[in-house]
Amino acid sequence: PIFFVAYSMSQIKKFFSLLLFYFTVIHTNSANELFVCTSMNQDNNTTDNWLLNNDNNTIEKSNAYSDDTLGGFKITKSDNKSLIWEKVTSKNRNTYVLDKNTMRQSITLLSISEDGKMTLDKRFFATCQSIKSSSVK
Repeated sequence: PIFFVAYSMSQIKKFFSLLLFYFTVIHTNSANELFVCTSMNQDNNTTDNWLLNNDNNTIEKSNAYSDDTLGGFKITKSDNKSLIWEKVTSKNRNTYVLDKNTMRQSITLLSISEDGKMTLDKRFFATCQSIKSSSVK
């Protein structure tokens, strides 16, 4: 189609993935907030959609550019200033911190060795937008 000529392939993918995720979220009754976060990493700009579920105190991730099925992340802290969630396995610990005032997210990815020693794999930041409960049903 001609209207795509002015847009990059990544912009087109982001638009359609957000559109698909938006229509998926409309039918989800238990969630009440959606965060759309775009990383500020120069090497890899990605957009993640985070669906907050207050019923079971989890947040679910959907990556716009992959078929990543990470499931629910456990929320470890939620107050007026921040929202913190993480996923811990025997080999990895991924921690996400969202500053609710600035809507900036910091992401820390750690690997865990067999002897329990943690090593920093990656740390990066993202800017986020929120779709409140009145829009997400």
